[in-house]
Amino acid sequence: MTLSPQQMERLEAEYCHPETGSIRRRWIGRKLAGVVAVGPSEGMRLPTREPTKAELAAKAKEADEDARRHRKTVQAEIAALDHHAEDVARKFKAAGNASYQAQELRAEKRQLAELRLMLQEDLAVGPIMTDGGGGEISRGDRAYIRQRALEIADSFWQQSIKLDATGDRREARRKRVDSLRARQIAEYEAGWRASLLGYGLSVWS
Repeated sequence: MTLSPQQMERLEAEYCHPETGSIRRRWIGRKLAGVVAVGPSEGMRLPTREPTKAELAAKAKEADEDARRHRKTVQAEIAALDHHAEDVARKFKAAGNASYQAQELRAEKRQLAELRLMLQEDLAVGPIMTDGGGGEISRGDRAYIRQRALEIADSFWQQSIKLDATGDRREARRKRVDSLRARQIAEYEAGWRASLLGYGLSVWS
């Protein structure tokens, strides 16, 4: 490749530029060597295959099934919470306002009311669609979360019974409430939720 004196002068100026010199040196070296490109240029998008109608239909059906399952799950969670809230209200009425038990039951009533609002929001918004990294959530991931939620709910409820028996009513109350939001905790553990009110802390007390 032969360059004219004017081209050589211009290239030399670009080669020594204090800000872009290193970039230009690489580019000039490649140009003189006759190298055009070794990969996709910056900003270039590789061609992608458009999904077929059958694939789109299957995806829509899957999303609809996920939404129905989510709705049924959250409705069941709200029903379980309401049933427990009624039991707490009866115990609070019998405990008397001044007792330590009544104090914890009062706090539990408040937490249940707050949790119910969160569950109603979950019901209105629908299932979480992406994980913490923005990736699509697979059906296998959703199945794992359902199984993990069952494990959390059972474990925390059993722990609450043991704690109640030892007189630790505060920790027992926390475990009971957490057992009623087991799905949210499982989603939080998986990174689907950025935060969860009071979970693992003593502030939501």
